[in-house]
Formats: sequence, C-alpha cells, structure tokens
Amino acid sequence: MGELSPYVEYMHIKDALPDGSVVPAGKGADELPYLLSQYKGEVLTVEPLLSVFEGFDKLETDQKTKMRYTYPNSRTAFTAAVDALKDIIRGGQQNG
Repeated sequence: MGELSPYVEYMHIKDALPDGSVVPAGKGADELPYLLSQYKGEVLTVEPLLSVFEGFDKLETDQKTKMRYTYPNSRTAFTAAVDALKDIIRGGQQNG
C-alpha cells in the first residue's frame, strides 16, 4: 500500500489463486496479512462469492470463475468469508 496508505478509506477483500479460483481470504496468492497490517481505513467488506448464486451464470459470458471451495448456501459462504478475514486480522491465517 505504501504511499497510498493515508488515502485508502475502504478496502474490499477478495482472494484468488493464480489459476483464478476464488478462495476465502488468506487462502490465495496475495499478501492480505501485509496489506491489512498497513490499512488505516475503517471499512472492510468481504467477497462472499464462495458459492454460485442464482443468476451468476448470466453475469459471466466468457471465462467462468473457478470455485475451489464450495458451500451449501450463500449464508454459509458469507460466514466462511467473514471468518477467514477475522482470522487474518487476529494474525492466525496465512496463505495456503
């Protein structure tokens, strides 16, 4: 984040693997623990796209999003996304 850190007030958390598979925060190929340690803003949102929702197929016309993790419903997927973010904030989860 470096020089932009003082200007970032909002961060949307989404994680993925190099092949494009969407995964819970901290399970992908990014540096979320580092980025969050530098974040000075007050608003974090999570990407609950850990399960396919009705109408999702109509949003993607070319390349389809790969889902590495699956959940029985959107609520469970959202809970998993929030819990993964909380784990990073607490310092518990690293990539992998």
